[in-house]
Amino acid sequence: LQYQMIFCIWLLAFSPQLCEQLRRYNVVPALSDILQESVKEKVTRIILAAFRVSGKTSISLQSLNLLEKSAERETRQEYALAMIQCKVLKQLENLEQQKYDDEDITDDIKFLLERLGESVQDLRYAVDTISSIGCNQ
Repeated sequence: LQYQMIFCIWLLAFSPQLCEQLRRYNVVPALSDILQESVKEKVTRIILAAFRVSGKTSISLQSLNLLEKSAERETRQEYALAMIQCKVLKQLENLEQQKYDDEDITDDIKFLLERLGESVQDLRYAVDTISSIGCNQ
């Protein structure tokens, strides 16, 4: 049942408009919880694929050559922040240590680690900038 639910989310995430709608339902925490508890490789694979698809439509629109609009930028930031808050980055680091026969899993892990790492750096930069502005006043 988990696999089928996640498969539906994965399919919905291909549409930028539906990706916007999925934000309201906090799918990242649910997927993160399932990823942490999952022992089946196919469930892990579909969750990573869902994160990656939402990453393509939400986190890195430039890779699809789509115009970046403020609502889409907000979506990218919200998904990245949700993944960071749900400790997906740590889960990915743990998953990276495992061996997989499926290259897609390895590719998705690398992609997500890179994108979330960039988001963490962006957040650190924003916090540092805000802190320095506060200190100068």
